[in-house]
Amino acid sequence: MLKQNKVLYKKKLCELLDLPAKNDFEIRDKAIIEILYSCGLRRNELVKLNVHNIDIKNNELRVNNGNYTVLNLPSNINLLQKLWV
Repeated sequence: MLKQNKVLYKKKLCELLDLPAKNDFEIRDKAIIEILYSCGLRRNELVKLNVHNIDIKNNELRVNNGNYTVLNLPSNINLLQKLWV
């Protein structure tokens, strides 16, 4: 029997992102959700991400999907900037 994929709907996603982050781990988790949603990453692409793949100055994300693809990060990814402060 095949597993059914679960979907996170936009309304629930917005509710999650609106919750206040209480510590660095919650900030990290919210940044991950923002990256997944805004860049359309696949789970395996997210797992391969490292800090050196993110270029905050140029709003770029290098994704390892067999070869490296450079994606533009939306300018409203606030949580990533908090992680670098």
